[in-house]
Formats: sequence, structure tokens, C-alpha cells
Amino acid sequence: MTLRLARLISWTSHARSGQALVLLALVVSAVGLHAERQTARAPAASGGNYLFYVGTYAGTIQIFDEATEQKIADIPLKTGIPRSLTLSQS
Repeated sequence: MTLRLARLISWTSHARSGQALVLLALVVSAVGLHAERQTARAPAASGGNYLFYVGTYAGTIQIFDEATEQKIADIPLKTGIPRSLTLSQS
């Protein structure tokens, strides 16, 4: 191998490792900025003003308040396990 070729190979390997370090630094800083943006913009969780109706294997429909996340009532069924619930206007 000639001296020029040896120097060129040596220089390119150093340049590649330098480029890899610069690329790694850019990725790490971008990930850090993305994490800061996510924590700064995180919205506060709050409950809504709705009720959830959930059918159970116990043969009841349980009603949950979304705002308080508490069960507020049970509707006992005479026909057993509820297979489906249908939303109505009333």
C-alpha cells in the first residue's frame, strides 16, 4: 500500500468516527429537546361530565361517574347477563 493511500484510509476512518460522534450528539440533543417539549405541554387530566353504563357478568348494569371515577348505581336485570346496550334519546 502506498503512503498516500494509507493516509487517506486513516483520515477517512477518523472522519467517519468524528461524523458518528457528531451525529450521536445531535440525536441525543434532539431526544432531550423532544422530552422537554413533552413534559412542558402535558395537559392536566380531568374528568368529564358523563356517565358510563357497564354491563357485568353479575347480571347488573353499573353506572360510573366520569368526573369522580366512582360507581354511583347498579341496575339489576331480571334476564341475566346483558349482551348489549343501546343508546337512546330519553
